Amino acid sequence: MPVGIEIYNDSGIIQISSSTPNWCFNQKIILPSGFANQEITITANSPLIFIKTENNVLVFPSYKNGTTHKFKIFKAYYNNNQPATLYVFDRITNPSHNIGFEVYGNDGSSCYSADNKPLKISYVFNIPDLGGDAFQHNHDFAVSNGNWAAMCAVPRYETRYMDDNIGNFEYLLGDCLKVTNNNININCVQLYTTSLSLGSVNPYGGQLLVADVTGL
Repeated sequence: MPVGIEIYNDSGIIQISSSTPNWCFNQKIILPSGFANQEITITANSPLIFIKTENNVLVFPSYKNGTTHKFKIFKAYYNNNQPATLYVFDRITNPSHNIGFEVYGNDGSSCYSADNKPLKISYVFNIPDLGGDAFQHNHDFAVSNGNWAAMCAVPRYETRYMDDNIGNFEYLLGDCLKVTNNNININCVQLYTTSLSLGSVNPYGGQLLVADVTGL
């Protein structure tokens, strides 16, 4: 007979389980209008970054050493220079208080605590595989009106090389997200020139995760 606790929502989805740790809100990073392509550093155990922006933005991991994680942030070359908000979630740590509802796993680690604001995944979409040239990859996913942020479970990106009469250069091509109150757009588009050499693009779409970030 199974041992532990499981709590389900009205849709039959597990919300709290003593066998699975929650990912919880860690921090919010606001990038202002006209922000530059950049690399950010986050201190966390297993961070997930969800994006809310009306630009087309690509976020992908570039470095990890222990709890130090770095992520590259790129905007599409035809962006509209709107701000972007990054919501960082991390695997739950042991609570700092002994008040409220807490759930622990068999190994004594924290799975849920009322101290934390858990990641609330509201939609999971399958991203179509790339067919032919990556530039043909542009999809919209309708959601009910709300306050959403999104991430690609496996963001796809590659470098391409251009040789013209002026000179040689390379640019980044990748899955960019644009998130509004009722739609998520994923578009494999050309980004700014880059010195990174990332190799061939992964043709498989994976999943698009959409989180409710109300109150964060």
